[in-house]
Amino acid sequence: MKRDGFTLVEIALALLVISVGMLALIGIFPTGLQINQRAIEETQAALFAQEVFDAIRAELQRTPLDQLEGTMRLPVPGGSRVWANPNDLELVFTAPNEWLVNVYEKAGVRTVPGQPQTYVDGGIRYRLELLDTNDDNRKGVRLSIRPGQFGPTEPTYVFYTEIYNHGAAQ
Repeated sequence: MKRDGFTLVEIALALLVISVGMLALIGIFPTGLQINQRAIEETQAALFAQEVFDAIRAELQRTPLDQLEGTMRLPVPGGSRVWANPNDLELVFTAPNEWLVNVYEKAGVRTVPGQPQTYVDGGIRYRLELLDTNDDNRKGVRLSIRPGQFGPTEPTYVFYTEIYNHGAAQ
């Protein structure tokens, strides 16, 4: 007499194969989350670097290159519609080993009418250096960025551009 169905051994082997496959799938989730976080940090660093370099180039329309130092206001894209503190964002040229922190507060959802709520969306540590070149009409700008207000010193993203002394009143 022939019986249809699976034996207990066959079911146990099938469950073993499925379990190993599920463990492998679950094991790649932390790696995927780390890769995603790193991509977010790289994108934020690149966007901040672009804003900084654009602000410096805009400042060169008013200030001669040899007077470009210290602190300058950073024009904030989106203004108060995006950031709760657009007037607090400044660029500071730093000493070689000095790191500064910029914290962005975004405007949040109003829970009580008439009282805006803000929350810290992110922060970065940055070092902005103005570098001399062999040319009097050109300087280098190096921007080093570390993600987050606190935490490890790696990864450090480094961006570089050169700025030229054209268009500014002498």
